[in-house]
Amino acid sequence: VCPRKWYEIYVAKSAPRIFKESFNKGMYFEQQVIGSSAHNMGAAQPKLLSNGNKAVAYQRIDDQAHRARFTVFPLFEVKIKEVQKTITTQYISRQDIYDPIIVELEGTLDIVANMHDKELAVGPRESIIDLKLTSDINSTFGEYAWGNPLKMDHMQAYFYSYLLQSEDYNQLYPRIIYNFIELFNMDWAMFYYMVFDYKPTPEYKVFRKKFDKAGWLELERSIEIAIKKYIDAERLGFPEHPGVSCVDCTIK
Repeated sequence: VCPRKWYEIYVAKSAPRIFKESFNKGMYFEQQVIGSSAHNMGAAQPKLLSNGNKAVAYQRIDDQAHRARFTVFPLFEVKIKEVQKTITTQYISRQDIYDPIIVELEGTLDIVANMHDKELAVGPRESIIDLKLTSDINSTFGEYAWGNPLKMDHMQAYFYSYLLQSEDYNQLYPRIIYNFIELFNMDWAMFYYMVFDYKPTPEYKVFRKKFDKAGWLELERSIEIAIKKYIDAERLGFPEHPGVSCVDCTIK
């Protein structure tokens, strides 16, 4: 990642992000299901054909959004509490044990809801629901291989769960800043992916992400690496790194 590009887009916010068509589809799907998307980009528009009709992919996405709202949500007794919930929390970095660095971490959760998972044989539980749209839910290749989710990177699930837990904890103990490894409660909240695709015969799957200590340690390691990269880049003045990312660069 080019430090200069990253800084201008995400910190200074002086350059716009470039979104691919697949990203637009995902935002459009979220809008159709819960009324908004997480990036405050305005309403995502469906691709239209020359005759004014929606492209077939968007027609299928509409059908899947209807299925999410009127089939899947009732099946799991989903009672939505909040949508597009942005949480900011403070985190104590371990970069220097003698001079702790406090940074702010932020993320936006698609849905926080009470949800009944009958496989757990318990009543409705507070849950994070992460809506996902993919071209083929059975694919076992690439970054979004929902046909084999064990191969995928699930740090986002750990991070969102950490944010919700930290918010709940800070309401109880507002003067305390903590690191999640010491205080993580395995039963704090459930996390579910609701994945829908838009292939010719659309399908959906609901996955509950089961957390473990190794995953939480990996999240902490990832956060520490990101903080170190930021500190190093800031010390160098966020230099440009010419490369592949220059193709869609919007920095003037």
